Amino acid sequence: MKLRMKKPAWVICLSLLGGVGLALLLVGCASIIHGTGQNISVNSVPSDSKVIVKGVHRATTPAVIELKRNESNIILRFEKEGYEPVEVALNRSVDGWIAGNIVFGGFIGLAIDFIDGAAYKLSPSEINAVMTDLKKQGMNLEDMSKDEVVIAVDLRTIRK
Repeated sequence: MKLRMKKPAWVICLSLLGGVGLALLLVGCASIIHGTGQNISVNSVPSDSKVIVKGVHRATTPAVIELKRNESNIILRFEKEGYEPVEVALNRSVDGWIAGNIVFGGFIGLAIDFIDGAAYKLSPSEINAVMTDLKKQGMNLEDMSKDEVVIAVDLRTIRK
């Protein structure tokens, strides 16, 4: 018959603290606080515009899209038929939460945050794209009568 001894409370507490400490070493501080993705709010005038990221239609405005923080050179393209497309580049910068690695995660946590992208933040986090109506940009040939004539001259080709 085996006797089972109950572990003292301090051993259990120490084990739990060690487990939490190990988890903090294996995950960076920024990864814990806000993760590897970031929500970006996208709006446009007019609404119902397509939001295209890296050639993929991601949403129709108004919307919130999640982008990976570790991606660089992110350009959001807003498109709607009859309107001039608008492109907005997102900036990626180092997030202040990585400072928590100095206290909790150390070098390992810092490395993890940079590898998984949690060390970064994307800005702006809210985009309001104003698109220009193509009909208001210049002459609309569809609105002209058949009797009207349009003459286009390239002033660069005229010599003095």
